[in-house]
Amino acid sequence: MNHDTALAPNTSRLPPEVKAIFQQGAAALGLYAITINVIGWVIAMFGKDAGLRFQFGAFILLGALALGGLRTAEFIRWCANAFVGAALLTPALLIVAPPALLLTYIRLAPLSSLLAVGDWIAMFALAYWLTHLLKMPAVVEARARQNRPMRSERLARLIGAGLFLAGVAFGFLLVHGETARKGEAMAAREFGADYQYYPRRVQTTRSLNTGQSQTCVAVVIWNERGIGERNYCW
Repeated sequence: MNHDTALAPNTSRLPPEVKAIFQQGAAALGLYAITINVIGWVIAMFGKDAGLRFQFGAFILLGALALGGLRTAEFIRWCANAFVGAALLTPALLIVAPPALLLTYIRLAPLSSLLAVGDWIAMFALAYWLTHLLKMPAVVEARARQNRPMRSERLARLIGAGLFLAGVAFGFLLVHGETARKGEAMAAREFGADYQYYPRRVQTTRSLNTGQSQTCVAVVIWNERGIGERNYCW
């Protein structure tokens, strides 16, 4: 046996047409990653919106798809299908976050809001396109030659949707729980009735040294003039 051949990377055994498909997907991921990060940088540097976060996950997927093999591509396709299933249920987030807060944020930070919506549309379109690109006949045939059937798209989308709904349900219970309401009441006592309040996050930590626990609630405080956030701990 030729040991050099046995230890060769997985991509070296791929047919040229399959390599071309993977390179096409990697190129699309690279274009998305560069575009969204450049736009985000421009807004952060020259716009008035603060707190913009850059995304680098697409660069990781780019490298994985460009350098990986059939298993990597199938994993990416499965994740893309799961994302599509979850993304279709995005309106369910309105159950957790107050619509009035979202509308206020859009009015006060239009550039960041526009980027967020555009980014979501681009991610959905890219994920949906990848689910079809990575199941082209050449890829299916290559997997069949290795006795690797294609995994179910429907199952992946159902799992993605189920995990998303579970997260929404957990978030709803969290922000409407007793702990969140206590943090909201503390904010209301400090700032009064001129503001509205939304307990965005509840976190409990325990000190390794003393063994004592601390609970913190991040409360979003807003009105028509601005949006802020304050942590209340006890």
